[in-house]
Amino acid sequence: MDNDNKNKYITSDDLAEQTKIILGAIDGRFNKVDERFNKVDERFDRAENRLEEVRDELKTDIKNVQDELYIVRNELKTDIKNVQDELYIVRNELKTDIKNVQDELYIVRDELKTDIKNVQDELYIVRDELKADINNVQTLIDGYVKAQEDFKEEFVIVKEEGKQMKQVFKDKLGVEIRAF
Repeated sequence: MDNDNKNKYITSDDLAEQTKIILGAIDGRFNKVDERFNKVDERFDRAENRLEEVRDELKTDIKNVQDELYIVRNELKTDIKNVQDELYIVRNELKTDIKNVQDELYIVRDELKTDIKNVQDELYIVRDELKADINNVQTLIDGYVKAQEDFKEEFVIVKEEGKQMKQVFKDKLGVEIRAF
């Protein structure tokens, strides 16, 4: 520092000028800070605008998804209703088919009962005829056996008479009869 500066007094004008310089420098600094804040504000505004756009897009997407879900839900309700109707129809058809098969089975059962009864009746008739035929054969065999026994007795008698005749021919006529 120089001597001149040592002895010099600071005046109010000097202070005013120094204050202006310092305030100018501070203003310059604040202006730069303001510019930075303005840039931050612009970025924040852009981010806020983009966020709002994204929010609107999401709202639109959510609305579209909800609409699509509503459509799909209604389509599924319709499909389920159609399947239920189809199942109801098939169930009724099956009931009808089962009833028809049961009716046919009852008819076949009754026919089989009738056929079995007819076969039993025919078997009884055949049994009775067989019994009659067996009795007739028995009677015939009994008659045949009796005839055979009678024939055997007669044969024995004729044989004895033949012997007696041979003896008489031999004794009275002197002729002996022999079998060859």
